[in-house]
Amino acid sequence: DNEGRRPVTVEDLAGRDAGRLRLKLQPYIVMLELKWPLDDYLISLRENSRLRGEASNAVENFTVEEHVQSVPLPKVKRVQLAVHRFDNVVYYKRLKPDQFALLTALHKGQTLERALSKVLPENVQQVGVWFKDWAALGWFYIA
Repeated sequence: DNEGRRPVTVEDLAGRDAGRLRLKLQPYIVMLELKWPLDDYLISLRENSRLRGEASNAVENFTVEEHVQSVPLPKVKRVQLAVHRFDNVVYYKRLKPDQFALLTALHKGQTLERALSKVLPENVQQVGVWFKDWAALGWFYIA
């Protein structure tokens, strides 16, 4: 639950040299590389809990252990997530390997130019769309 800095705007970027520009991720963003798809598992737990609550007014008799056992454990699958907040609600966004590498490089303080070198050539055309989405969420500030 770290602070939020003033998000970068288009005006902040005008005329900046990508070789020197250091975009940082907001302090409240956490990058996670997991061995299991825990994001899907959490969604399944919440959905199962909601359905049980709607099906019965005896939810208070349903233990946590029973709840967790009713949802199968996920199978091993490497996933990369950005855990962030938006309008004071916590979200997790699954990322492609290139997205994760790019955002992690920025998070570590690399210049925009160097961070962009992490993107595979076949994905370069998508970078603008990624940045548009991330900027709309207010993920960047200028260090």
